[in-house]
Amino acid sequence: MTMPGEYRRAPEDFDHYLDDVRADTLIDSRNVVYTMTQGVFQTFRRRLDVADALRFADVLPPVLRARSSSPTGIPTRSNGSSRIVRR
Repeated sequence: MTMPGEYRRAPEDFDHYLDDVRADTLIDSRNVVYTMTQGVFQTFRRRLDVADALRFADVLPPVLRARSSSPTGIPTRSNGSSRIVRR
């Protein structure tokens, strides 16, 4: 079975994303850009219910899609409640 082009190009696409954000924000460090992206995703994710978060992740490139998921123990909303959901 062949690998889809989306996954084959994923590392290059992620590198281009980091470089674009770095250029737009004038941040010199790719580590800082990565951490900034992680913070944006975590903040955004906390404000979405599970169905909306999955729809949002579906439109992201593969590496960013993987990074946008909520880590264990991060407060998330499930079915309108504000309880902590552990995965």
